[in-house]
Amino acid sequence: MIYILSLPYSLLFYIYLLYLFYILYYFIFIFLKNYLPMNKDTYYPSLFKKQKKQILNENDKFTYPCSIPLNTYYEDDRYNVVNKVEKEYITVFGFSSENTEKIVELIKTKGSIKNMEYGRNYVNVTFEDVNDYEDVISMNRTMVEGEYIGVFRNNMVSRGNIKKKEKGLISKMLEYLFG
Repeated sequence: MIYILSLPYSLLFYIYLLYLFYILYYFIFIFLKNYLPMNKDTYYPSLFKKQKKQILNENDKFTYPCSIPLNTYYEDDRYNVVNKVEKEYITVFGFSSENTEKIVELIKTKGSIKNMEYGRNYVNVTFEDVNDYEDVISMNRTMVEGEYIGVFRNNMVSRGNIKKKEKGLISKMLEYLFG
């Protein structure tokens, strides 16, 4: 009889011991981690105000002037989407409004255009032929009139019905008990 009554107290004692070990572990390995002596594996240059040296190659230096326009779509609301977006289209972006005509002429030389939608610093293009997309994608990271342009292909995939995550047994029980 005495053994049965002492069982919960010993269980509480072991839980208390585990809690103390957890606090000790947290204090030593988490809190004091930054204050322990350094090894070769744990070197943090920001602690000693040392900066990493940047090594520049000869190819990294620009020898010609270039500009990156900082226009955004949100500066003006006159460029709203007019047509329904196709399943596949190309977006050409990163040019200024002064350079738009040159970019459009360059895109028109790449293939037969089905639809073209203009923005302040982007153009969405759909082509009649699938092979024309590859020609325009090859223009990615090229310089046109002193500005770098970017090109990427948008593929809108139909995802079908997305399965909603169902509640588990414990969450259903807690909801039933506590409302």
